[in-house]
Amino acid sequence: MGSIRVRQGRYQANVRRKGYATVTKTFTSKEVVKRWIKSTEIAIEKGEYSPKLSITDCFRLIINIILGSNQDNF
Repeated sequence: MGSIRVRQGRYQANVRRKGYATVTKTFTSKEVVKRWIKSTEIAIEKGEYSPKLSITDCFRLIINIILGSNQDNF
């Protein structure tokens, strides 16, 4: 379900779905926010949505891969 809140004169959109991480994005136009929420929700429902990983998530993934394949060495 998508929600909109105003922060510092801009509109912040949040889309939350069970089984998916919360997706947040900030816009300057409320109409653009509404379109983005709708398109993101549709993409999630169709299984076409793939979130971008943050730098922190990338490092976590790499560490898990390295430690997972070399646990006997540590």
